[in-house]
Amino acid sequence: MFALKLLFASTVNGTCMIFEERIIMVQASNPKQAEQMVKLYFVADSYENANGEQNIVTLEAVLDCFEVVDQLPAMHLVEVYSRYLIYDEPTTVEQVIKDYKLNA
Repeated sequence: MFALKLLFASTVNGTCMIFEERIIMVQASNPKQAEQMVKLYFVADSYENANGEQNIVTLEAVLDCFEVVDQLPAMHLVEVYSRYLIYDEPTTVEQVIKDYKLNA
């Protein structure tokens, strides 16, 4: 069982101002397999927001992956933590990682 720290971007009309940091549990044999499973599971998701604008949520980065326990089958792809990182101006994934020290 692995915990992966992920960074998502929410883009409206081509402008990204909201990011989300999530930690999820993944049942995998090794860290590489866990990361591959996450990338296949979290494909870009699109929906219309309250203002009638198209919102696209994408997985931008796998920030960390670490083994937590040997096995918890009921925990596969379960989210255990999430927080939104909101910016007043458009920014980049690299700047968000730096601002919030997400690679630490």
